Amino acid sequence: MNRRRMATKTKATKATKAFTLIEVLMAASIFAVGFSASVSAVATYMGVIEHDRHLGDAWRLLQGQAAHLRALPDSAAEWNGNGAVTLDAFGAAGGKFLIDRTFQRDVPVVGARTITLTATWSERVGSRSTTLVIHR
Repeated sequence: MNRRRMATKTKATKATKAFTLIEVLMAASIFAVGFSASVSAVATYMGVIEHDRHLGDAWRLLQGQAAHLRALPDSAAEWNGNGAVTLDAFGAAGGKFLIDRTFQRDVPVVGARTITLTATWSERVGSRSTTLVIHR
């Protein structure tokens, strides 16, 4: 009787020591789904970081251009025409940021000037831009 109990106990113990193929495949598929979701989240996060860096650089460039234009006297030749300049993130010529300047007279009131500065740049998802409007 003792041997029968031992034999039954031994068979039951051996059966629960290993994983079945279905269990292994389910665990692997759950791991794969989790891993691909993590990779997708990291890629999205990297895109957000890139956009924020470009947006910060663009605002810094626009504010620098605005400070330059505010310092000009009213008779300066730069006030008489629209224009565009290409700058890098440090303000040097020939970069990835296109700064477009548009001047309007007597807007919003007579005697005032409105300056619209628009920075445009390219990212992996397409072209982006931001605008700064100054009334003087």
